[in-house]
Amino acid sequence: MGVATLDYTGPENRGTCGFCGGEEGGYAKKDDNGKWQAACWPCVRPGGAGAAQPKRKLVGTVFTDVDSDDNEKPRTKKSPGMAPSTHRPKVN
Repeated sequence: MGVATLDYTGPENRGTCGFCGGEEGGYAKKDDNGKWQAACWPCVRPGGAGAAQPKRKLVGTVFTDVDSDDNEKPRTKKSPGMAPSTHRPKVN
């Protein structure tokens, strides 16, 4: 970015887009003559920006286990573990 591009980035220097005439958002773009012009984001963004993402094709085999009865284990109680201590250290 050159010095000319920084002229358009400050909020106090913003005005109208040099390409569509709308409100520019602090962006700059080279015109047909090679000079930097103030621009808005829709005029600056690349052509593919914001395009829908294509769905990917499935690769390989999808295995879904439908029979869930075989995988269930009988529920057991958890062990009670250790009881909390009643000892509290003396604090001055």
